[in-house]
Amino acid sequence: MPVYRYKVRDASGQAITGTVAMESPEATARHLEEKGYIPISIEEEGAVSTMLKPSSFRTRFASVKDKDLNFFTRQMVTLTKAGIPLVAGLQTLRDQTASGTLKGVIAAVVSDLERGESFSSALSHHPRVFSELYVAMVRAGEATGQLDEILFRLVELGEYDTYVKSKIKTATFYPKLIMSIMFLAFLFITTFVLPRFASFFQQAGVELLWTTKFLLWLNFALRNYWYAAIAIVGMFVYGFRYFLKTKVGRRLWDTVNLKIPVFGTLFHQFAMSRFSRVLSITSRSGVPILESLEIVSRSVGNVTISSEVLRLRESVRRGEGLAKPMSEGKLFPPIVIRMVSVGEETGKLDELLLRVSEYYDFEVDNAIQKLTILIEPILLVVLGGMVLFLILSIFVPLLRFYTKIAGGGGR
Repeated sequence: MPVYRYKVRDASGQAITGTVAMESPEATARHLEEKGYIPISIEEEGAVSTMLKPSSFRTRFASVKDKDLNFFTRQMVTLTKAGIPLVAGLQTLRDQTASGTLKGVIAAVVSDLERGESFSSALSHHPRVFSELYVAMVRAGEATGQLDEILFRLVELGEYDTYVKSKIKTATFYPKLIMSIMFLAFLFITTFVLPRFASFFQQAGVELLWTTKFLLWLNFALRNYWYAAIAIVGMFVYGFRYFLKTKVGRRLWDTVNLKIPVFGTLFHQFAMSRFSRVLSITSRSGVPILESLEIVSRSVGNVTISSEVLRLRESVRRGEGLAKPMSEGKLFPPIVIRMVSVGEETGKLDELLLRVSEYYDFEVDNAIQKLTILIEPILLVVLGGMVLFLILSIFVPLLRFYTKIAGGGGR
């Protein structure tokens, strides 16, 4: 039986090395996991090192759908209120969930709990599933003994985010479908229909418009240099994504998003709603204000607004409060500043922030409805432009051809 040298980490994160005789590297990994260790590397004595990623390790990089996470949280609320022990409740949810990824994550969380970790600590090992806000809220629930109430607030927040995303997807589905169909039709006409007309026009000596020449050039490029076109598009997409990962690129993109007509207003209102709601929930849950603002800065989904929230955090650290530094910026509307000012004076900041959030929830709904109404004329203009372009490219030369025949017949 071969002997394997391993390197693992225990529950406290300390690195441990050793050797064990097992049938295979996979069997060694399972053996180490059963003992409560996290394998880092396993190599056969005298062989080249082989990096392994057992299931418990892979789950740390897994992500799940919003609806699955919301269902998990809501079920946790029910089980916690019923007084069912945490581990037993998680095991029940692990067996019931239909998501294979979430099932693995829950199993890993249960394993961490059985090794003595807290619930929030076990969740923090899976940042792609449980956000920093989620973990901080659970940590506050553990400290105050109100875990069921905290989880219920997370359910409300998660379901509202899902609701907004669903509304936006519904509002933009029809335009995306129509544009996709028009793009395919445009591609079909450019590839198969136009070349036949062009050959006919050239033989007849009909002068072609610049639109027709452009489409013929596009057809030639796609037919003969399609690989270059794919490479250019791929490089552009990769370059754009890389640019967005940089601080300058992300800030520029998020700033532009806030200034786009219609969409910019929607993005800004949604960010204000999320700012108010998250700050209200964390404050009510007992999370310290500095930590709350740190969490909010990573939850608003916009780097420009996030930087402004971090500026507020520094002001609070200096003892200046929230309202004054908010009024010095340009991103927070007067209603938010006024509500925060009153909340700080009366000691009811969380309640007033919740009202602000509800106000912006209403505004976001209105903005989405306006978006739905405005999309139709915009779509008509775009489709009209595409149809006009095709008419100029095909039917105008065709009309010239018939005019030329008629003129020739008259002589």
